[in-house]
Amino acid sequence: MIVKSAKIYFFGFIAGTVFCFLLFHALPQVYLALINLLIRKIEAQVALGRAFHLNISAVLILNNVSASFIMAYGGVILSRIRMRVSGGTISSHYLLLRAFPLLILFLNGFVLGAFLVLYLSYFHEKALKFLGGLLPHGTFEIPGIILSGAIGLKIAELGNLKGVGELKNQINGQVKGTLRTYAVAVFLLVIGGIIEGSMI
Repeated sequence: MIVKSAKIYFFGFIAGTVFCFLLFHALPQVYLALINLLIRKIEAQVALGRAFHLNISAVLILNNVSASFIMAYGGVILSRIRMRVSGGTISSHYLLLRAFPLLILFLNGFVLGAFLVLYLSYFHEKALKFLGGLLPHGTFEIPGIILSGAIGLKIAELGNLKGVGELKNQINGQVKGTLRTYAVAVFLLVIGGIIEGSMI
């Protein structure tokens, strides 16, 4: 599942790079509006962290770990809620379990591609610096993200199940089997956040 998770992440990166490159040349104002939206989101997260007296590293770590948790186990939480409310079909639970890792992996890669286009288009002399700055923390952060996505995709492997009761037991077993792997992902994200925070 790690390879599949990595493919989704890098597909998002390529899609973000190509889409934003075309958008920049066709509708530069729309592209800049997209970038400003992403920057405002980051600024809002930093401002919220400062309100709780958190430094930049802590904000980055909390943001990345929360995203990784949603990727890995967000679908499990929604699936369990669905079981309590209406049971649902196996296929509906399959969609719930897969949605978070697929979407967040893709979006993480997409955003990286969008910012790469920003540097290539407006600060091309700093593009290598951008990539060089990404390398120290990205060496830890990107594998942590991919590993978290792989956990979510692994849990979503349902196989041929006969009913929701069997599904519940399988999900519980899958979650227990992934906890150590998730601890490794969190460790990587914490190290990446500390490195990134020290560089800002």
